[in-house]
Amino acid sequence: MLGRSAWKVANVIKYVARADKKNGLEDLKKAREYIDMLIEDKEKCTKIMKHQNMSFLTRLREILTVKRW
Repeated sequence: MLGRSAWKVANVIKYVARADKKNGLEDLKKAREYIDMLIEDKEKCTKIMKHQNMSFLTRLREILTVKRW
């Protein structure tokens, strides 16, 4: 985990850990916002990876089916 994802996870931990001592429900809602951001990031990444894999596989298929003279 790198960069912004690590920062988001750290914020989730922070808000959940302090919820009982500080802002209660407000902190849990903030933690949920960061979790939602992590989910969105993961969905975007998965979509991009599927597209790249399909592009790679399509190109590979084209290369392998080229007729050799």
